[in-house]
Amino acid sequence: SLDNYEIDNRINTDLLDYVSKRISKSQNIQRNITPTFSRPNDENPQVKFQNYLVTTAKGCFLFVQLTLDLIERGHLVIKSSSFKMLPQSLTEVFLLEFNLKFPSIQSFRKVSDILSVCLATLQPLTLPEIYNTVSALYVSSSFTWNEFLLIYKTLTGYLVVRRDDSVMFFHPLFREWLIRRGETDPSKFLCDPRTGHAALALRISRMEFSIDSEKTFELSHHILKAHLYRNVKVSIPSRDLQSSWISLSSDDVSSALGFYPNVFSPNINVSRLLLLSGASPDVNSNFLQSAPIICVFAQRGFTEMISLLLEFGADINRTNTAGYSALS
Repeated sequence: SLDNYEIDNRINTDLLDYVSKRISKSQNIQRNITPTFSRPNDENPQVKFQNYLVTTAKGCFLFVQLTLDLIERGHLVIKSSSFKMLPQSLTEVFLLEFNLKFPSIQSFRKVSDILSVCLATLQPLTLPEIYNTVSALYVSSSFTWNEFLLIYKTLTGYLVVRRDDSVMFFHPLFREWLIRRGETDPSKFLCDPRTGHAALALRISRMEFSIDSEKTFELSHHILKAHLYRNVKVSIPSRDLQSSWISLSSDDVSSALGFYPNVFSPNINVSRLLLLSGASPDVNSNFLQSAPIICVFAQRGFTEMISLLLEFGADINRTNTAGYSALS
């Protein structure tokens, strides 16, 4: 397997070729990896660096690329024959990058809401959508559009714009680093996706028009993930507050229960919240000749969803247009 660098030497061979080409094409890299002082009998510093970097990478091309980028920009300069100052993992690379970009907690706080929204969204958002979503976290506008664009520019390279003008993370490993770390890794620059889920829920529920089944389902997802009512001391149960939020934001909660992604890959927690919000357990779907949703789940073998619908009073004998029921 190409993923097993310890067995398959082709990965290290490709990495060595990549590092060699980067070094040969960049005078900055050549200058910054050559120690100021070296003994005559020492190994060629470029070859020594190349071998060390590839060994440390353990098959990770991204680690090699980002480390070379830091060296080329002059953020890492090797002054002796030792490589102790070089990062040892991708976590250390990201940490170094962010320490350079955001030297204070306040400077990072300006971008943390943007990152949290991008972490929480179910599909990539455009820049105006990200701006409106982040703004939903505040009672009054936290920054203007132009100020937002200046803040966004500090994330250049980490967030990339796709052909449809939506924004996504440049690599899934960077996304993972923002959410969780190893036990021994520093927690600096961690982002809380719950903030993003809260922003998205607030934005959806404040839309000028009534939200459709897709947005209702998405709203339910974000409300559950945000945990807005956790540790809030009120006499009303949190599930009642959540369900009231959804029922007041959507005109047709039942259609969200039969939303096609929920039919083919049902989310039991979101479905329960929709039912608590007033969705009908007998809602008809657009599948199997307008079959009740319980028939679709029975046909696909989703027993948990069948039990949930029955718990909320679904009619097991309800039929589709051809006269078939969930028991047929």
